[in-house]
Amino acid sequence: MLTGVNFEQAIDYWKKGREVIVIDRNSKTESGGYDNFPFEELFRNVELLADVPAVENPEFKQAIEEMVQNGSGHDHGKEESSVEGNDPLPRRGRR
Repeated sequence: MLTGVNFEQAIDYWKKGREVIVIDRNSKTESGGYDNFPFEELFRNVELLADVPAVENPEFKQAIEEMVQNGSGHDHGKEESSVEGNDPLPRRGRR
């Protein structure tokens, strides 16, 4: 018989080699039940990260400091000037 458990209990069961089944309540089968799969399938093709330190971006920090020094308000009547032909804030592409 299967018993509902929280995530921490499921991990403990799985570490001890016991079977843990995941039920996907967002996915109904034709018979009216729910799709299900083994717990270890949750971790297939993913990377788990923990305690990842923040990395300071010196360009961003400098741009913020410049904005604070120049005043944070925008004058909508004037076009903003660029520093050395570059945008004041570095632009990043999507990953």
